[in-house]
Amino acid sequence: MPYSTSEAARRAGVSGGTIRNLTSGRFAEHYTGLFSPSASPGKGAARLFTEEDIATLAYIRSRTAAGVAHAQVAEELHAGALAGFAMPEGLPSSEEAPAAAAPAPPASTALAVADQNAALMSLAAELAAGITGAMRQQLENTRADLQAAHNEAQALAAELRASEARAAAAEARAQELAAQVAALRRPWWARLFGR
Repeated sequence: MPYSTSEAARRAGVSGGTIRNLTSGRFAEHYTGLFSPSASPGKGAARLFTEEDIATLAYIRSRTAAGVAHAQVAEELHAGALAGFAMPEGLPSSEEAPAAAAPAPPASTALAVADQNAALMSLAAELAAGITGAMRQQLENTRADLQAAHNEAQALAAELRASEARAAAAEARAQELAAQVAALRRPWWARLFGR
């Protein structure tokens, strides 16, 4: 009998978000091939879970709640650990009718949600650090570009001052030469008699 996501979540003691993360989200790469095809169908199709899918979810929940990493849990499942697994006490069986009101989430679900929130906060911090790092790098690059432009402007200003000094010296020399030329244009007898 296939079960909906909410029913599978209730029976396995996990949240719907955890199911999505395990079947098609963040941790799906670890659990490839462990869930039925109907547990992670294409877009627009409803997820349907088998008894084995629910046992797999419960196993993952119990092992990760004990602190085991998802990669290790996946290895255990691929090695056949589910064969010796008994559903934990307190989780509803397939024979029990669904409760009229939603049951309070088990403590392990609250821990799973807390773990997910902590992971999200860590990811957000890493992203912020990456963005801050990228912005810091861009700022340093801009500062370096500005310093290079400043140094080039100073070098050009020094060249301009040197050129202006050479131009002033050339102007003074041109005036001296013009005075000499003017003196040489006077007739020889005026130069000789000082007129």
